[in-house]
Amino acid sequence: MEREAEILRQNGKEKPSHIEKDEIFNPIMKDYMVHHPFRFAVKILKQIPAFWMCGETTKKSIVFMLLALSALVFFIKGFLVLRKTSIFAYVVLITVIYFNLLYAAILAWGRYSMPIYPPMLIICLYGIVQHVIKRGKVAPDLPPSNPTDENDDFVSRKRIQQV
Repeated sequence: MEREAEILRQNGKEKPSHIEKDEIFNPIMKDYMVHHPFRFAVKILKQIPAFWMCGETTKKSIVFMLLALSALVFFIKGFLVLRKTSIFAYVVLITVIYFNLLYAAILAWGRYSMPIYPPMLIICLYGIVQHVIKRGKVAPDLPPSNPTDENDDFVSRKRIQQV
């Protein structure tokens, strides 16, 4: 903030409007991106975690970020399962990446991550369900497409249960 105030004073603007700020800072930002691309990339990588922190205190922010990271793990798992069958998974993945990179480059505040949570959590829950099913704790009891099919798992399980 001090650096920003100094730049504004150098340009003769003590209390500039948003438009005047854009006119002053946009060329500075573009110059920084062009002449220091590595520093700009590092800045983005440092700000990505801030995009997922949403809380009044540091402790709450860290707890929220840990929950977001655990949701992200199951989101990835759900995406890996859904990618073969649904374009929805790709749309959500592209949206998550877009918001992350866009706001990490501009202004990484946790409140900007809120719009991507609902679709992300849908895929996350799908990933959790698939994880639980694969671990064998819950077997989906879906009826077969053809109940007389000898090779169908559902029919085989019903026969085993009858014996």
